[in-house]
Amino acid sequence: MNRNAARMLWIFLLTMLVFTLVSWKLDVLRTPWVSCTRIQGGSVDGTSYDSVVPVGAVYGSGSSKYIYILETDTRSWFYPVAVRRKEVMVEAEDAVNAALQGRYSDAQVVKYADRPLSGSTVPVRVWEEDDGFLRNMEDQVELLGVSSEAEDILREAGKGWDVTWEDDRLVVRGADRFTAQEVLSMLKADYPDAVALDYSWSTAVLRQSGRLWMVAAAIAVIFMLCQMAWQGGKRELALFRKSLETQYWQDYLYGASVRLLAKMIVLTIGTFLVAALIRWLWNVPIELPGGFLPQDSIFQWEHYRQWFSIAFPEGRISDYGAGLAEKLKIGYQSAGAEWAAIAIGYTIWTKRKRRMWQHKNEIFER
Repeated sequence: MNRNAARMLWIFLLTMLVFTLVSWKLDVLRTPWVSCTRIQGGSVDGTSYDSVVPVGAVYGSGSSKYIYILETDTRSWFYPVAVRRKEVMVEAEDAVNAALQGRYSDAQVVKYADRPLSGSTVPVRVWEEDDGFLRNMEDQVELLGVSSEAEDILREAGKGWDVTWEDDRLVVRGADRFTAQEVLSMLKADYPDAVALDYSWSTAVLRQSGRLWMVAAAIAVIFMLCQMAWQGGKRELALFRKSLETQYWQDYLYGASVRLLAKMIVLTIGTFLVAALIRWLWNVPIELPGGFLPQDSIFQWEHYRQWFSIAFPEGRISDYGAGLAEKLKIGYQSAGAEWAAIAIGYTIWTKRKRRMWQHKNEIFER
């Protein structure tokens, strides 16, 4: 194998590592978050039933209705949690709850999901109210098309929200991932045409823009360490081959033992560092607004345009929404500039190191 082929193979393997990491991250980000509730006894329209769920947990219409039951032991390393679709018969239903026929042994069902669920079995991530995403009083949901009665309903819910009026909209501060769906469910009977502008993700996504440079830096360090190991290995192999012209390989190893031991120590430390960086990249959290990513190709530009037009509707956007859009633009433009700076720095370092290694090889060949 010549040098160019070996170099191309090395670059290919590193690039595939990056693409594998990115592909896995995208798959995780597309996995729906769900909020679950238990099937338990309760009343519907004054009548008691053994299996009662919120009406929003029942999907479908007419005679074809179903629920999604949570399964926490799928025996899959990649998708340890999933929900399974199950057809049900609804015995009774009111504006709040639905009574199901049969017993379900305290099973958990999906109440809310941040993207549509489809299929008989769907991998999910389960969200709990005390999860770290991320109840912050700066995160809010804005409700349009409601009156002062809606404020009373939400205050009486006892969810710890800060509910105030701003101009033509009711603002719910302290929102979490599913607050928009929850308040619309509470108000559905009285305000079926209410619209929720969901900014519950604002704090997490804004903060993330200031941390993205660490991802680029970690990738650059991995490539740098791998390049150094590759060049060091090539040089050591060349020294070994040249020494065989004048001595036995045992004599070479004896004479170079201290240098080889030092290089093995450095290689071991570098290997652990690369492994730690890959593990960090594998586990680093990435926050995106619900529904932001397309379900299929990430290059569906029309999907992003539609998402922005819904999140920041022209003519109906508040001062908060307009300010958030501007902060996101500045934050992620800065993150892009940081990535570009790291890429330029890595390219300059690579060129200088290549010249240095070529110079050393020329001296060695003489």
